[in-house]
Amino acid sequence: MLKLDKKIWLFFIIYIVMIFAIPFLYPTEFSRLNTIGFSSLCSLVLIGIFVRSHMVKFSLKPNQKIVNWKYLIPISVILLIYALVSSNYLNYKNTSVSLIIYTLLIAFIQTLSEELIFRGILLNNILKNTNNLFKAVIYSAILFGVLHLLSMTKTNDYASVLNQVIMATMAGIFLGSLFVFCRNIYYVAFLHLLINIPAYFKRITDTSTIENTNDVSLSLADTLISSFMVFLLYSPLILIGLFILFKAKKEFISSEPKLKKENSFSL
Repeated sequence: MLKLDKKIWLFFIIYIVMIFAIPFLYPTEFSRLNTIGFSSLCSLVLIGIFVRSHMVKFSLKPNQKIVNWKYLIPISVILLIYALVSSNYLNYKNTSVSLIIYTLLIAFIQTLSEELIFRGILLNNILKNTNNLFKAVIYSAILFGVLHLLSMTKTNDYASVLNQVIMATMAGIFLGSLFVFCRNIYYVAFLHLLINIPAYFKRITDTSTIENTNDVSLSLADTLISSFMVFLLYSPLILIGLFILFKAKKEFISSEPKLKKENSFSL
């Protein structure tokens, strides 16, 4: 059962309402890139308000005992190659240098805000209340995936939304596992950025305005096939994540007495 402090529930509810409501406040001339940047900045402001008011608490100091670069470096290199190849090397032929830099900046702000919320705050609090590493990673990943259902307010392509939920949940397991392994929110945000880069440079670098789309939905069979293919594509992330999670388990068990006395899991 999911256990969260009341203050965390309050934070999470405000965050969801804010993410849902803000798009209706955007000027119609806002590009997709600008809207994501604005939402992410609002998320960081919300995090700052709760942290400053001591309603949420966590440390950003990495645990050097757990960091093992023989696993982290290969993962980083593989994701970097994936990001560059899948985005056609940041689409440099059709994109100006300034727009590439701006896109990467917005992408990192978004991934950092999501990591602070779902790994830094949410996973942290679940771990404190359950003292169970696997539950903390899985529950936070599921909530991360479910949040993407908000995309249904922007499109009628429900198959695409379902695929987003699956991808986000699987990526959440991977990122949550790496987070408890290295306890460095900035490193995890960087990997999250690499995963998101292809989508940014394929769909966000255009300057078109935000509009509700009326895409024709796929049939049930096509939807299931599409979702299954997405699951297969992202399954390596779960396998790598679970491997890393088992590596982190031993260190976590040895730190349980200390964890019970603290308000948060060191990042």
